[in-house]
Amino acid sequence: MKNPMLMIMLAGAVLLAGCHEYRVEVALDESGAGSRQVTLDTEHRLGSDTRWLLGLEGGSWQESSVKSTDGYRYRRTWDVRSLDQWTSAGGTVMRAAAEGSVNLMSSIQVEKIQGPDGWRQVYRETLSWQGLAESVADVMGRGYGDLLRREFPSLPDSVVFEARGVMVACIALNWTELIEAEGEQGGEADLEGRFFELTAHRMHEAGVDAGLIQRVLNRTADWEIYDRIPEVLPGLEECAQSSFELQVTMPGAVTGGNADEVEGRTAIFKVDLAQTMGEPVVLEVESRL
Repeated sequence: MKNPMLMIMLAGAVLLAGCHEYRVEVALDESGAGSRQVTLDTEHRLGSDTRWLLGLEGGSWQESSVKSTDGYRYRRTWDVRSLDQWTSAGGTVMRAAAEGSVNLMSSIQVEKIQGPDGWRQVYRETLSWQGLAESVADVMGRGYGDLLRREFPSLPDSVVFEARGVMVACIALNWTELIEAEGEQGGEADLEGRFFELTAHRMHEAGVDAGLIQRVLNRTADWEIYDRIPEVLPGLEECAQSSFELQVTMPGAVTGGNADEVEGRTAIFKVDLAQTMGEPVVLEVESRL
């Protein structure tokens, strides 16, 4: 059973530059107010049929050509007038499905905290997918059910339905482990072993002949389904090839966080968006006031 994410992850890893490059610049003052500017550089102009991918259908996006890179730039700016307004300054980063059911979202939180050594301010931005694991598992489940019906017509519908459900559950419940294993050189999640053991047991309980069970498992081991993922979720591969840079300028000296670089009062975070597929990526910076 070939991993559906393998080709997507490899495609993202071999490119020197992202398919889409985000640069986000945030500035905060001592009150918690500030501004956020998102700049998106992309090789191709996004038409009415592709703007859904990046959530550009509405809002105050400005488009311009960039002669030096022979590409296009999209930019949007927010003025945030109070600390509690930051929660509405995030939103869609990318989409994997046109109907908006699978989204990479940015959520923002800004806090002012009083401690024994005075006040400090914390900026936190979280990149996380909504519906990704469930959608990939559903694609795999439907594809597996089609495979069994096509190549093993003697299997009862109830057995096919249960095997499809096992496939969906194995992927959805082990999603983080599956993606993390793909990100490690030589890493491997034992999803196949767990699936084979559970499926063989269920088929045996349903009275399926042992020889047929073995043929089903042999065929499953050679099954390749990853080519359906870009078809059903066309934005996922582009996301895996894209980058996200966040620059946060704080009102005081940076005293903590997980930034890749710090220049004066500015924390800089660099994220390959393929990193967001396993679990949320949290970007955080803290400063004294």
